[in-house]
Amino acid sequence: MARKSFYFIVFLLCCFHITDAQGIQKLRDLDLPTFTSLFDSLDTSPRVITFWASWCAPCMEELPYFSELKKNKPEIRVVMVNLDFNQEVHRKVLPLLAKYKDCEVVRIPGLNADDWMPIVDADWSGAIPATSFIQGSERIFVDTKFNSYSELHQIVQSKN
Repeated sequence: MARKSFYFIVFLLCCFHITDAQGIQKLRDLDLPTFTSLFDSLDTSPRVITFWASWCAPCMEELPYFSELKKNKPEIRVVMVNLDFNQEVHRKVLPLLAKYKDCEVVRIPGLNADDWMPIVDADWSGAIPATSFIQGSERIFVDTKFNSYSELHQIVQSKN
């Protein structure tokens, strides 16, 4: 009986290790040139880039809308930029990745906000949630929470 319990515990630990490793691969860190390329006007593909953190209640309320958008419109690149503190990533961010596996989840650790915020929007205060809708040289920046999927979808439809 003790041997079966031991093997069961080892099995569970292996499962958690595999799950965690998959989550780490999904969460990418971007440098400034790679981050900047998300906003490249030469790229004509539709992109939705949202900024969020696990400690931001409005962000957490709207995140499912972005996942639903990606499922309904797979041609749109949905990038979720996480702004959590580094020490919170393993405890709070990685467990969320399974819920949003259809979207790209990235971080920009170590970058100075003064360097990357103007790329998003010159007038952005830094408040989150915030979302950029980009297609070619056309941009829409929304620095408020979406209260429903239909609100998000309406802006996406206006771009197409």
